[in-house]
Amino acid sequence: MSCYSSEILMQEVARYMDQINDISLGSAKKLMDLVELESKRKGLKMVMAVCNPAGNMIAVHAMDDAFLISFDLAMRKAYTAVALKTSTLELGKQVGAGQSSYGMDKLGDGKIVVVAGGVPLINQGRIIGGLGISGGTGMQDHEMAEYGARLMADPNFFTT
Repeated sequence: MSCYSSEILMQEVARYMDQINDISLGSAKKLMDLVELESKRKGLKMVMAVCNPAGNMIAVHAMDDAFLISFDLAMRKAYTAVALKTSTLELGKQVGAGQSSYGMDKLGDGKIVVVAGGVPLINQGRIIGGLGISGGTGMQDHEMAEYGARLMADPNFFTT
């Protein structure tokens, strides 16, 4: 095997290993199940959406009796958190008149939202996906999204 083909093989293996670290469907379902349990404990009826680092939806889960609009909002929140690498709560603080990201919410063909409840999912310092939660107040949505992000950041999440 030539040195050149060995380098190509190593690059492909490295690229594949990076993809493995993206959130999987199994991990997304586990995360949504845990967020649903916490939502029920708090008396909330939420919609949870999980996307991969490219912003493509992996899974959406709507609890019984959640608001219809929450389905679309949860997906947009997950996408926004990944696309801009920040929580939608923080982004919302930056888009007002005179702020550094004024008008950002008008980008992305309506995909970008500045409503609290979207967070990037980070594991080992790398964004592996996005989580969007909708169905409560903005702060309830944000708190549930942060809860999910904390679960995902725990190295034991993937082993249990």
